[in-house]
Amino acid sequence: MILIDDDPDFAEVIRLYSESLGFDVECPANGQAFKRALEAKKPDIILLDIVMPDVEGTELLLWMVDRKDTSAVITMSGYDKQYTAVAEVICTRGGLNLLGQLGKPFPLAELGELLQPVLKINAG
Repeated sequence: MILIDDDPDFAEVIRLYSESLGFDVECPANGQAFKRALEAKKPDIILLDIVMPDVEGTELLLWMVDRKDTSAVITMSGYDKQYTAVAEVICTRGGLNLLGQLGKPFPLAELGELLQPVLKINAG
């Protein structure tokens, strides 16, 4: 799993929770590190914050569309739902595997529900 979020405390909570479910989590610090991480390995899932200071999550989604990436994607945003709506359009039209969207803050159980299909695939 690759998790990119500009809030290090939030990312740490999500990382610890995801690791407790059995995921190996990489947390790149910025957009360029995210691109390098995605080019270096093929993660099952990407948790992507949409609004970040150095690069918008939508820009990273468009980059993933260009790469024809097949990782499952969960987008997150603490801002207006229009941000996740734009992300959904990019994923749908670009052929990305959008697993779900979360409005921050969210209960960890909500993230766990979105991760269940990936956990079942990995267990099978």
